Order: sequence, then C-alpha cells, then structure tokens
Amino acid sequence: AYTIFHYYDMTGQYKTAVSHLQEKAAGMITARGILLGIILLAQGWFQKQLRRSGRAVYLLQAAVKNITAGQSDNPALILPLAYLGAALQAAGEYEEAEQHIRRSLALAQAHGDWFGASLALNAAGKMAWLQGNLPAAKQHLSQSLSLKQIVGDVWGMAYCYQNLGDVAVSSGHYAEARLQYEAAQTVWAQAHHTGRLADVRERLAYLAQQQDDWQTAVAHLERAHHLYAAMEDNVGVVNVYIRLAQLMRQLAAYDEAYRYYTAGLRTAVAHQLTPKAIEILTSFAHMQLEKPYHQRHTANSQADEAIEALLAQFSQIVQNRAAILPPDELPILARELLLRFPIPAIRQEGMKP
Repeated sequence: AYTIFHYYDMTGQYKTAVSHLQEKAAGMITARGILLGIILLAQGWFQKQLRRSGRAVYLLQAAVKNITAGQSDNPALILPLAYLGAALQAAGEYEEAEQHIRRSLALAQAHGDWFGASLALNAAGKMAWLQGNLPAAKQHLSQSLSLKQIVGDVWGMAYCYQNLGDVAVSSGHYAEARLQYEAAQTVWAQAHHTGRLADVRERLAYLAQQQDDWQTAVAHLERAHHLYAAMEDNVGVVNVYIRLAQLMRQLAAYDEAYRYYTAGLRTAVAHQLTPKAIEILTSFAHMQLEKPYHQRHTANSQADEAIEALLAQFSQIVQNRAAILPPDELPILARELLLRFPIPAIRQEGMKP
C-alpha cells in the first residue's frame, strides 16, 4: 500500500491515485485495522492535494481511527496524524490541526523516528507561519530541514524550502525567499512533478509582485496556468486567472482584469466549481467600484455577452447545487450583483433575490 502511495505522490497522479484507492477501499468494505487505515490515509492525502479539504479531513480521521485500534501510542499514527493536521490547516481549523501535529511530533520523538519528526516539524512550521509567528515558523522549518537532510528525504526538503520561502517573504527577506523557492523548483523539475512546479511558480509570482516586478509576476503566473492546464487541474487554472485579474486590478488595467475574470468564470462554470464562480463574480462586482465613475458604465459588448451566457449556465448550476450553499449566501450575493454590476443581462437573466 505504501509503495502505491509513494509512486502516485512522487508522480503527481492524484486523480488516478484516488480512483485506484477507491477501488481498493471498496474491496475492503468490512475490513478494519492498519491496512484499511493506510488505504484511507493515502486517499485522504491525495484528496488534500486535489484541494478537497473536507473529504481529506474525513478520510484521514477514519485512517487515524483504524490505525489506532486502541493503541494511542502506536508509532504507525505518526504519519496520519501529521497529514490530518495538514488537512485541517488547509480547511482553516487551526486549533484542531495544531493538536494533531503536536501529538504526531511527540510520538515521533518518543519512538526516535527522525523521518516522522521531520514531517511533524514541517507541519508545525507552516502552522506557526499561518498564525503569524514567523520566528517559531523558521525555527520549526529549519529543524525539519536538518532532519530531512540527515535521513536523505530530498522530496521532503523541497516542501521545507517552499515553506521557508513563504516565511522569508512574510519577513520581507526577498533575496532569501527567491533562493528557497528556486531550490524547491530544482527538486520538482528533476522529479518532473508538474503540480508542484506550478505551485512554486505561483509563489515566485507573489514574490515578484511584492517587489513591484509586474512583468515577472505575470510570466510566472502564465507558466503556472500552462502547467495546471496540462494536468487538468481546473481549480489551479481558475486560481491563476483570479490571481492575474487581481494583479491587473492593482495596475488599474481593468479591461485585462475583466478578460481574466471572464476566462476564470468560464472555466469555473464548465467544471461546476460553484464556490470559485461565486468568488469571481463577487470580486468582479467589487472591481466595478474601483473604476473611475465615468468608466463604470462603459460597455464592452463582447465581454458582456460572454458574461451573460455564463451567468445563465451558472444560475442553473447554483439551482442544482443550492444545498451546498449557506441559506443566506445566495440572496445576499444576488442583491450585490443587481446593485453593483453594470451589465443589463444580470438584471434580465441573472439570479434574483
């Protein structure tokens, strides 16, 4: 099971892995214990890599339950607890995430597991960064990197480089951040890991943006878009469109921002990424208020027609999937769109409060 896990993880074939592992789990429907726990662990990790935090947390919690089997000090829990903590981080559940990460680290230290300790310390470092504790973040990540160098975990070192780069950016140490990101990029390039390469390109774009190097930022984001598209990571594609639109808004290049928002909305609607579609529409509405007054009512008929067609599709998708939305979210969004969008099509065909 671990061989399959590492193969798919190192090649970035997350969707294939999820499909394969679902078949494995289906054949073990009545099974319990560590083997099922490992299958659930792998499923949960790949769901996290696919940005499906809710599913990842559910599966990793089940993995921990199966692997524990009444033994809370079982060293086999080191990895699943660290992964569960990482999934909860991604879901924004920081307090619970920190509890699992600490438990993973304590088990690793108690059993002399350097690899497990390096994993937990990396997660602890990212946790500290998310909470704004930059000195603690750097300390944990540096300790993790040292352990990974000792055990020869080159793959894990790349994650440390990325996280240390994030800490350096937050600290305003841009030269250090570039070195860390480029070190991670070298590892991902040697492994031909498309997803991780795209991810580090997004980080390099943000770094360039902090230094007002807009041309370099756009170049990195366009490369990230190409990589995400190649691996059919539609969420990644949409995220890059949003980033490009936001960057254009900072430059007051509203026509370009409009174009990126439209492209992102088209992708979100085509793949039924409802939360992303809502994010784009709301961001676009706010952009209208940023524009000088005389520009707010300037028509762009071609773009308006595209938005009109997409809104018709999006409205139907939201109706079909309304159960996943908080009860008050859609009416509030609809009122905001009706008030702020300068596109007549929304009033005629769009969502009504």
